[in-house]
Amino acid sequence: MHNLNLAFYMMVGWLELHWVPAVIVLGLVAALFAMLMFSGKRLWCGKAFRAGLGIAVAAWAAFILILPSMTRSSLGQVTYSTDWIMLALMSAGFAAVAFVLAYPTLALMGKKA
Repeated sequence: MHNLNLAFYMMVGWLELHWVPAVIVLGLVAALFAMLMFSGKRLWCGKAFRAGLGIAVAAWAAFILILPSMTRSSLGQVTYSTDWIMLALMSAGFAAVAFVLAYPTLALMGKKA
């Protein structure tokens, strides 16, 4: 349970430090989905969903390699299971952001429904 509390307070601390980019990304996601809704295309697109998942998986793997160096650490210093879990979850969060940005963009670029 202590690890969950640590994860929550790390996310809150990150959001306090980076609220401006978080608001910008939220606004961009809202604008992309609004454009998709009003474009006359379907909101659900299987091809864009699969491609977005591919982008998210690639982003997840890339962030697992990149995030330790962003904190002036290295992948070799990620030794405990808690470290690996936190690294995987933080990378998954960034991958989710990549997905919600990529999906409406790919759906808008697809054929009209």
